[in-house]
Order: sequence, then C-alpha cells, then structure tokens
Amino acid sequence: MGHACGHNLIGAAACGAAAVAGRLLDGSAGTILVIGTPAEETIGGKVALLRRGVFRGIDAALMFHPSTEDRVHTTSLACHSLEVVFTGRESHAVASPEKGVNALTALLRLFALVEALRPALPREVRMPGIVVEGGRRPNIVPARVVGRFTLRAGSLRSLRKVERAFRTAARAAAASVGARVTLRSIDLPYAAMRTNEVMAALFKEELRALGRTTVDAPRKGMGSLDMGNLSQVVPSIHPYVAAAPRSAPLHSKAFARRAGGPRGRAALDAATRALAATALRLLEDPALLARARRELRRSRRESP
Repeated sequence: MGHACGHNLIGAAACGAAAVAGRLLDGSAGTILVIGTPAEETIGGKVALLRRGVFRGIDAALMFHPSTEDRVHTTSLACHSLEVVFTGRESHAVASPEKGVNALTALLRLFALVEALRPALPREVRMPGIVVEGGRRPNIVPARVVGRFTLRAGSLRSLRKVERAFRTAARAAAASVGARVTLRSIDLPYAAMRTNEVMAALFKEELRALGRTTVDAPRKGMGSLDMGNLSQVVPSIHPYVAAAPRSAPLHSKAFARRAGGPRGRAALDAATRALAATALRLLEDPALLARARRELRRSRRESP
C-alpha cells in the first residue's frame, strides 16, 4: 500500500532537520550525520548497520515516525520473523488421499498449536502468521506449503523463550502428519525500544512550542522497531507525530492517503522543526548529552 506507515515523511524530516540545524550550528559544537537506514520493515536495516559499526561514535540518535497521535515516549516489542516450510507427499486428494502426506494439514495444526500456547505466555506476546503457499490444486494433496510468522515479546530474552516454544510446536505439527519441517529467519531480531527520557523531554517541549499536545499515557498497542536495537547502545528517541486521525490507522489505505496530503505535510513540518531544535540543544549543551548518556547506562543496569 505504498506509504501506509508514512515512511516517506521519515527520511524527509531527517534530511530537513539536518539541513536546518547545520545552518544554525556553531561548527565547533559537533557534527550532524544523516544516516539512511533502508529495509526497516523487511530485514531491519538499522540492525544490520549497527552490526557493521555504522553508528559507532554516535552520541545521540533521533528520528520521528508518523502516527495518529503525538507521543514522545515510545515503547515497542522485540520481534523476529520466521518462515516455516512443511514438506509432505503428493497424491490424488480424492482417489487416493491415504497415499499422500498433507503438508497443509501440518501448517493448519501449527496455527492451532500457536493459539493453544497463548494462555501460558505473557500477555504482550504476539504470534501472527499467514499462509504464503498452501498448495496448487484442491484435488492434489499439498506436498509443500509455506507459512510466515512474526514472533513478538516484551524483551529479547522473552522472545527467545517464545521462539523455542514456536519451533517445538512446528516440529510437533510436522510429526503429527508425517511431514518434514524447516524453519528459517527472514529478518534480524528487533530489540524493544528504550526511549531516552532526557531527549524525549526536549522533543516534547519543542512540540508544545508548535502547539501540539502529546499523549503520555502508556501505549495500549505497539509494534516493533529496528530503532529498538540502536536505542540499547545509543541514547535515542523515536517520537510519533500525528499525520492522520485515529480513524486512519497505520498500514491502511486511509493512512497512505494522509501521508501524501496536507495532514502529512503538517506533520512533516512539525517533526522537522522539533528534530532540528532538539539536535541543536543537545549539541550546544554538553550537560544535556551527558545526562542522556548517564540515563542510558542506568537503564541498562536496571533492565532484567
């Protein structure tokens, strides 16, 4: 659906904020970098770049994300996506079904097993899945089917436990029909977002100066962000700026229309201004950066 999450505005705001701050910055205060991080919702671009040292030496990382509300404190779930392939044996589904091994039955049983796991897992755990390939014709016992699942949990530690349970369920589903199963990772694991409160407070002040009021209550629903991994090692913020009404949720055609319209441009303007101002304040006041770094160290010590 194109920019149904408003990613067209993310890059524009980063470039715009850097251009504005660069013009106003005293050159002795520091350096502003604009780092493009593609494939955010496929493999996790920031995770790949972080592993390759692209963010080494960075004092603070700032970006924004379009939303249906203004929010500076961002939380997210740890995430890892897996592809599951069940392999059985073809046969005529009417004349001789007993001679086949139905791989689709194994995949459907995996969906049922995933549902059965939920009561024993933490409430925030999510395991949505889809059938990518379910067979070729209804009169042929499917010999190969493919499913994709996104596993999410409150932390990477919890996610690892969820993934072990999921893999056990996949093997049990395969064994129940006599099929084989293989699993492969289709993205890099995302860590939960660690919002830096010092930086978030600065961004909130800048939004307030622009006439925007933030929602500060805990998030009722959340997704996953590759910014989460970066936030574990660099003081980071990932605030949301409203680009659409609540009736146009993320990943919908209605949101995509707003992201390219007047409401999206208004969010882009506000985000660009707030990002530039926040970056300048961090660069020009070493004490603020020092506080942000201390907070990160403290929160890492306190994390389970």
